Amino acid sequence: MSDKYDDEAAKLLPCDCNNRDGREGHFSSCGGYWRDEVGARLRADGAEIERLRTLDKTMAKAHNSNLVEMANMREEIGQLKVQLAGLHGAIMNLPLVVEFVDTDSTVGQAYRLGHRDARHASAELCAAAHGVNNE
Repeated sequence: MSDKYDDEAAKLLPCDCNNRDGREGHFSSCGGYWRDEVGARLRADGAEIERLRTLDKTMAKAHNSNLVEMANMREEIGQLKVQLAGLHGAIMNLPLVVEFVDTDSTVGQAYRLGHRDARHASAELCAAAHGVNNE
């Protein structure tokens, strides 16, 4: 039973020895002699091409999926950068938790200085993190 590969081999390799000297079959110098071998090779190559096409389609789908995932991640990173940028201002505006009656006392001033220094250090950490993410 012949298929498209055998038909292609027959087109590519015409027989030029039919009924020469009344013998059956083909001589090795005749194109028909190689038809079965060439047809089998075309069949194997066709199967390999089909396998690669399927693989290519699968890889293209995976690539598109990765592109969508990367776009979503970039959007999320952008939102986090906006939140991080606002965090610096929020830290700088943190109110004192404990209000001292005597703001001129040594303890009150020490508390306020510590609060200020902690706010500034935290805000600088945020600014540094924001700077690293912007690069």
